[in-house]
Amino acid sequence: MRMTSLINGLMAGVIVACTAAILFVERPVVAADHNEPGSRVGRPTSVPILDRGADIADIYVWQTDTKFVMCFTFGGPYVPEAPGLFDRDVVYQIRISDDANIFTTEKIIEFRFAPNAAGQWGVQARGLPGLESETVVVPLQKEFAKNGTRFMAGLFEDPFFFDVLGLDNTRTNGDLRFVSTRDFFANGNVSGFAIETDKANVLNGNTVLGVSVATSRIKPGL
Repeated sequence: MRMTSLINGLMAGVIVACTAAILFVERPVVAADHNEPGSRVGRPTSVPILDRGADIADIYVWQTDTKFVMCFTFGGPYVPEAPGLFDRDVVYQIRISDDANIFTTEKIIEFRFAPNAAGQWGVQARGLPGLESETVVVPLQKEFAKNGTRFMAGLFEDPFFFDVLGLDNTRTNGDLRFVSTRDFFANGNVSGFAIETDKANVLNGNTVLGVSVATSRIKPGL
């Protein structure tokens, strides 16, 4: 299992979490995690290859006056013409702590991909905010909306902006060599999930949330 966490204090009307800038942070933030070897997500150590289907990329969490948004990406980046990466043997989870102890888990949103008899891929979601008792099945790239919650899964343009060449040059030369207009992830795609929900569905009356994501590879066929 691989987990990446994002823990923030929340204040009404303020965007509080993004990969670039974090406001009102209660703990250090780890919001990006790429290119893990297979052994980190359950593949045998004898298979030393990247397990892109279970490789966490980025977490994005923010709020508006009335809504709370969570986006979780994995794998990628892919060239635009490449298909998305969907693996029925990987379980994806967003874990939410909404009590005084942000290191506990009170809510879990769980996803799995699978094809139907015609070979068309969809996603199964359990524990969506406001729909905790329902199992939702949605085709990829199709929006589902109910009880103040909107959800979509599939292939998206990678939202992460970063100058990887600048990072390499900085490490090599010892001084900052970043270029603000150079984006390694431009024109790249990534697989992921996006959830928008009413704030009342997740906050539970608190002003602090703990959010983490995890992937687990299960035995094929289960």
